[in-house]
Parts: sequence; C-alpha cells; structure tokens
Amino acid sequence: MRIKTIPSIVSEIRSLDPSSAVGESFLTALAESKQLPHTYHGNRLVADAEAIAPTLNRLLGFEGNGNLPHIRSIREAAAELKKSRPMMGIGEKLIRSAVKDGRIPSIRIGNREYIAMQSFDEPYCGRIFEPTPTTVSRAEIVRKNVMEQMAQTLSSNPFIPTVTRARKVG
Repeated sequence: MRIKTIPSIVSEIRSLDPSSAVGESFLTALAESKQLPHTYHGNRLVADAEAIAPTLNRLLGFEGNGNLPHIRSIREAAAELKKSRPMMGIGEKLIRSAVKDGRIPSIRIGNREYIAMQSFDEPYCGRIFEPTPTTVSRAEIVRKNVMEQMAQTLSSNPFIPTVTRARKVG
C-alpha cells in the first residue's frame, strides 16, 4: 500500500504514459463518486497508488489486467489511432457510436467520455465492429404504447358514438 496525494499519483501516471488523460480532476471525480478508494489527510485527498490500475481496469472492463490502461478522451483516441494505425479505419464518429452503444466501455466524468486505448487491441477490438442493435427512439416506444392502450380501451368498451349535426338557425 502506497498512500500518495492525487498530484503525485498523476505525475507518476504521466511518467509512465505522457499522453494520458488522467489528471487531478479525473481522479478527484472518481474519488468523489466513490469509485476510487480514498481518504483525506488534513485537507489533502490521498489514495492508494497501487489501487489506481485495478480500479481503472475494472471500470473499463479489463478484468485480470494489472497494467495501467492508457486512457484518452474520444477525440485524443481518434487522433492517436489515425497516426499510429491508419489501416484500422476507425474515426471519432465510429468511436462515439461504439461508446454510446456500450461496445467500448468508458468512464464518464462531467460531459466527457474517457476510453482505454487497449479497447483497440486484440481481443477487445472485435466488440467495435459487431453489428449495432437497431435503436428504437423513445418517441416510437411511447407512440406504440399509446396505440396499444387506445386499442385495448376501444375493444373493452365497444360503443357507437352518435354524431349530431348542428343546424344553423337563422
């Protein structure tokens, strides 16, 4: 167990992976959401430096992997893939749709999604190219439910409405 402050953990991570998206706000947000074991020493947030890699691997779906995942934002991951592996043909749009569908596990902090570059290595990259399930919009579901309710109501209360025509007097 190596208890360190968040800035020292970040500097250790950046020494291993200079392009890492893991920063102080990233780790602080994980600690505040109770996903990262931590404590306070005075007013300083401290965490076990050895627990960072297993926690990030668990959150990103890499069980059993003891190495620190190379975490990037979606935009950074797309740029890095374009440089290092242009033959894969994976762009930012495909990554965003795969994250949205759950084919690529991610960590959401604020309005930003973070993913691990290991998601593009074997055997994990197969998930990216799986066919996406057909998505049904919420409006379509509501419309279908309303139509089913109307049909049920009409079948349970059969009646013939009477329509009277208003005559114009005058």
